[in-house]
Amino acid sequence: MEMEKTKADKILDVVVEVTGVTIKQITSKCRKREVMNARGIYGVVCSDLGINNKLAMKRINRDRSMTYHYCDAYRNNIENENNLKVMYNEVKNRLSK
Repeated sequence: MEMEKTKADKILDVVVEVTGVTIKQITSKCRKREVMNARGIYGVVCSDLGINNKLAMKRINRDRSMTYHYCDAYRNNIENENNLKVMYNEVKNRLSK
């Protein structure tokens, strides 16, 4: 019997579709900008949707404290960098359907 996907899994799937970064890259130690941006968008969207920090970060192999970093740093980046804003909005739109 297939397990139902969690909300965090669904968010991660949409982030992968929108950003073009693979789950393997997101869960790795890679620090390339596009991978970091995908993680940041994932963290902010999870926070926006009220997903438990520990659960959300465990899904991408990060400590729960990274949620605070993503929310602080990437909320600002999303507001100021058009490409991040476009990707963030696309993730949110796809999740709302």
